[in-house]
Amino acid sequence: MRLNSIKVSGEYGLRYDFKEENVLLGANTTGKTTFVKLILYALGVDVLDFIEEIAEYKYCESVSLHYTTKKGQSFCTIRKLPYADIVMVVPYDIENDVMNDEEVQVFNLEEYSNFLLAEEGYPGGVISYGNGNKASLRYKFLLRTAVVDQSTEHKKILANLGASNDYIANQTLINKAIIEKILSQNNEEAQLLRLELNAKTKERSE
Repeated sequence: MRLNSIKVSGEYGLRYDFKEENVLLGANTTGKTTFVKLILYALGVDVLDFIEEIAEYKYCESVSLHYTTKKGQSFCTIRKLPYADIVMVVPYDIENDVMNDEEVQVFNLEEYSNFLLAEEGYPGGVISYGNGNKASLRYKFLLRTAVVDQSTEHKKILANLGASNDYIANQTLINKAIIEKILSQNNEEAQLLRLELNAKTKERSE
């Protein structure tokens, strides 16, 4: 996925157009983490620890994230602030014009996760782990991995498909099963990354 732009509407508005490479600099408490969490929030993550401030002062109304998926389709996701459990997804054409209103989709967070996984080419559906238990991949898991987001609870990252409490007790097994499935889907890319990492490690040691 390539992020194209982000916009926050309201009294405290924001608009940023992403470049090929983006560096976020600033002193403590200047909003770097909030900026990243706005991106995560627009991608369906349950970000709660910055929502209370937004709710109290009502300075922000919604966040819109414009991105292009691996399938080459551009979308704008709109999610209300301070919290909403649904998102609106607006497709764009090649000239970045909004397509027919009939193409606009409204998803709950689980449906939105499945939509993003499909657009990014990741395996969906059921993942088995230990003794026939099952879980399902959520796009939030990929985001947590990417940004090392340790503030979001595990149960918010993965969806339990059964009634067993083994789901909570076997997070390590679930993570391992998901990672193995993702790597098998993207094995060539993973191998290239490993080679690059090995080269960087050798360069650093020298």
